[in-house]
Amino acid sequence: MTRRPITRREAIRAAGLLTAALAAVLWSGQAPARSGGGIDLPRRIAEAAATGKRFAVVWEQKGCPYCRRMDDQYLSDPRISGWISSHFVLVVLDLHGTRMVTDFDGSRQSESRLGQKYAIHVTPTIQFLPKDPAAVAGRSGPDIESARMPGLLEADDFLSMFQWVAEGQREDFAAFARRRAHPQPALPHPGGGP
Repeated sequence: MTRRPITRREAIRAAGLLTAALAAVLWSGQAPARSGGGIDLPRRIAEAAATGKRFAVVWEQKGCPYCRRMDDQYLSDPRISGWISSHFVLVVLDLHGTRMVTDFDGSRQSESRLGQKYAIHVTPTIQFLPKDPAAVAGRSGPDIESARMPGLLEADDFLSMFQWVAEGQREDFAAFARRRAHPQPALPHPGGGP
């Protein structure tokens, strides 16, 4: 019997679950509980904040060609993946998945129900959450997001969206992306000096 290699998406999911399990062991001093399981979004955003990173939820689904493009091209590009992993903690959820997820309001539901609750209609969709976990504590629904990327942008705009969120969204995203794509040359200093 020939085994197929795991996909990048499967590897990201496995790494996320392993990281959560290791963090639970290291921070609690005991083995993670086996009953209940699932993904705890409040804990994950707190872990991200504790490391100085932002938190985002990536929604995918099996057979999604844009998800595959994101995984195989964008997230395998060291320029993109390196920058994102330095500034964000990502949790990947399946729009039609059955894993149990604890939402920021404390409710537990399957990934698919959570996707409905957050009005996720296309994949990939990336939900960017506020930097401060207190801003989402006890709340739920699309209004808690600081930004959303519905669908897949071109590679440079994809990275720019993460940079825009990380830098605090001080201007309209379209203006930010244009400025990143076409930086203005520095004006010469009056008098010819530096």
